[in-house]
Amino acid sequence: MKKQAITQLIIAFLFTFCGGFCDAYTLINRGGLYSNMQTGNLVKFSIALGDGKFELMFFLPIIFFCLGILLAVLLNKKKKHNALILIIMLVISIASIFIPTGDTWNIVCVCALSVVGAMQFEAFNVCLTTNYTSTMCTNNMRLLMENAVNFLSDKKNKKVFFFLTIILCFAIGALISALLSKAISTYAICVVSAIYVAILIILLVNKNKPIEAE
Repeated sequence: MKKQAITQLIIAFLFTFCGGFCDAYTLINRGGLYSNMQTGNLVKFSIALGDGKFELMFFLPIIFFCLGILLAVLLNKKKKHNALILIIMLVISIASIFIPTGDTWNIVCVCALSVVGAMQFEAFNVCLTTNYTSTMCTNNMRLLMENAVNFLSDKKNKKVFFFLTIILCFAIGALISALLSKAISTYAICVVSAIYVAILIILLVNKNKPIEAE
């Protein structure tokens, strides 16, 4: 396998690890909210609405996730490099380390990380010409099973192993997040910032090329 292909795979796996890590982090440390899986926040919001309560804490992350998508799209339209988007993600993730706990501050932290997750979801979603999702796993599970069927008839189709690894990286990220949250509480998010730094270095070393194959 070519060096560039291996680099793309490593970046995809690291991003997916961060996706699982962040959701577990906010779920455990920041009031039971999701930073990435906005479907979960929407369900919680709708359930509360059914009880006659307008829970802004469930709705705000959805809004900020949408804003994060918008920001990433605008940067891409202006032909900015993925490294710039990653720098913004890194700055926000570092800032979230210093956000204190408490009901209001927890919402602020989740909204900040929702912007990060949205930008990651929008800007980094292709590896070796294969579309994948690094911030949630439902679609990856669908693609895993589709490619598993294809693998039975065409052994050259290796995408089944890619999606299996992606799902495992997401689960491992959530597991490590849970373990670190018990040990160092909200400071666990430092891991995500460190991984973003590593990915940024990889991108810059590769002359800031996008991770999708050319």
